[in-house]
Amino acid sequence: GGFGTSLRYKWFDFSINFDYQIGGQCYDSTYAGLMSSPYQNSIGSNIHADILNAWTPENPNSNIPRFQFGDQYNATASDRFLTNASYLSLQNIVFGFTLPDDLAHKAHLNKVRLYLNCDNVWLWSKRQGLDPRLSMSGGGNNTYYSPIRTISGGINVTF
Repeated sequence: GGFGTSLRYKWFDFSINFDYQIGGQCYDSTYAGLMSSPYQNSIGSNIHADILNAWTPENPNSNIPRFQFGDQYNATASDRFLTNASYLSLQNIVFGFTLPDDLAHKAHLNKVRLYLNCDNVWLWSKRQGLDPRLSMSGGGNNTYYSPIRTISGGINVTF
């Protein structure tokens, strides 16, 4: 879904637009990879901070398997890596200023508008770094790039 608003006061205009999704599941393969145990050829690989909550005799109620060198099965595909696919995204903000007509006419112009536009401003999802909008199959990984945040401005002149 989506929602937004537009406001205008004197010579200023402002609009803001959001989109969202409520519910669904997304398989986070990047997170799964970061939760895997190290092995001989993984020197220099990253490990997610959640691994600090792995099962130990002192932490027997953890849903994260024991962290052990060479265990190739602790991050095998499972529903443990399904993440809520709900999100809220601030898609667009536009702020504009239109010159008063008398000033525009002095310059022999009908209308002059200056504006600043920001796209793909912000995304909130269940797991930082996961963008559930990117995959139609319900999976997400680090080979997908989120839409580029763009900040642009301009001048519209009507003669």
